[in-house]
Amino acid sequence: MPFIPGRKIVSCCDLNPSRRTCTAIAQVLQELRDVVAFVPLDRMLIETDSPYLAPVPYRGKTNSPAYVPFVAQQIASTRGISVEAVAEATSRNFSDLFQGVQA
Repeated sequence: MPFIPGRKIVSCCDLNPSRRTCTAIAQVLQELRDVVAFVPLDRMLIETDSPYLAPVPYRGKTNSPAYVPFVAQQIASTRGISVEAVAEATSRNFSDLFQGVQA
């Protein structure tokens, strides 16, 4: 799926075998890499909210916020930049977006 400016992208894949609803996981992953390559780094945040789409090496297990570094590494690899650059940019984006919010 090509990225269309202004279009919201939602990715959802349920890998729960009892529901048998996982569809084209390889296609979903390639679409996510395409989005990562296209979206400007100064507009990007990292999260791990999909419970069944954990990054490698945890694929097949329940996702966790502890896996954010693996997502950052994949973004860095896809874009051909350092993971430090991804961490700096996405941390700055988070701070800019939630400026003034008390935790």
